Amino acid sequence: MLAAGAAAGDSARIVSCYARTEETRDTFADKHGCRAIESLEEIWSDPEVEGVLIATPHSVRAELIERAAAAGKHIFVEKPLALTGAEARSSAAAAESAGLILQVGHNKSSTINNPANR
Repeated sequence: MLAAGAAAGDSARIVSCYARTEETRDTFADKHGCRAIESLEEIWSDPEVEGVLIATPHSVRAELIERAAAAGKHIFVEKPLALTGAEARSSAAAAESAGLILQVGHNKSSTINNPANR
């Protein structure tokens, strides 16, 4: 959903993807017309990647946000931003000190807004 939403606009395009399993990476890459890469390090070092969409378990988001900020990548992350206030402050500080945008979003199922479901 995040990738489709980003690709639907005029200001972003999906250039690469990473997932833990090769099958998931390849499926995503085929669906979104991007490169499947084998490690996060490739994303952090890729100059074509200006920002990242983080859609991971909550427990690893703070670390990924800080790594993305250290690599100079803007960040969009699903809510919640972090599991603790300390993690949230650290994530925000990492992006702010690098001069990057950190945006927290909320995916809302389209079935909620469908009048047929009311």
